[in-house]
This record gives sequence, C-alpha cells and structure tokens, in this order.
Amino acid sequence: MIPWHEGGPPVDDDALRSVELRLGMVLPAALRDFYLRHNGGWADDDKIHPLGVHGYFPIDDSDTSVVGMAAALWAQSDRLAGSIPFAYDAGGNTYLVPGALVPGTASGAISDVRVRVWLQDGDEVVFLDNALEDFLPRP
Repeated sequence: MIPWHEGGPPVDDDALRSVELRLGMVLPAALRDFYLRHNGGWADDDKIHPLGVHGYFPIDDSDTSVVGMAAALWAQSDRLAGSIPFAYDAGGNTYLVPGALVPGTASGAISDVRVRVWLQDGDEVVFLDNALEDFLPRP
C-alpha cells in the first residue's frame, strides 16, 4: 500500500451525500470511491503521481475542501461553475470534473464530461482526454 499523508478523517456515504447536496452535484462514482478510501491528502512524494496530480482536496469544512474550492472557483468564473475541484498539481493548477445534477437543484447542466484543468496563471481551462480514473491513485 502506498503511504498516504495529510488526509482528513475518514468519510462515509452520509458525508459524501452532504457534500453533494451542498454542491448541488453528484460526485462521479470513481471520485466517491476515492473519497471513501482517502479524504484528500497525497501519496509519498517519491512515488509517481497520476498525470501530474500532486494532491487531492479533502471533504471537510475548510476553504481548501472540495466544497470550499468549488465555491471560490464558481464565484471567480462562469466557465468554472458546475465543475467539481478534486485535485491540484505542484504549481497550484486545479483538476476539475463535472458533476451530475442532484435532482431538485437549480444548478445548470454540464454538456462536456471530460476532466479539465484550470491553469490559474493564465486563467485558462484545458480539457483533457484521460478518464477520471487515470487521475486517481489505484487502491
């Protein structure tokens, strides 16, 4: 097993449902599974990170949690609204994935389901061709 650092306390399905309600979006199945195993954090630095990912945002009430980062990004740009931040690279760029709408919420629809990365220096969103699973550590 790969040593894991700085993750938050374990989460369960109830905590994930609470996050989804706060976001108004359902987390993709692969991301839900990841959060049931790791609540944010990062793997050993001497290990190869999947596709440049340096760490993962936690499920908690901090400004750097999935919900806190989503709120900040959505307020910053309409282009980022509806995307769920889940990871970051060593340069501070943010990996995003669209979430499916929670029934009964007022969120707008996402038409492109590819993983994307927000390049903060250029305020640019780049769509990637890899599946979400490619960005998550293997169990």
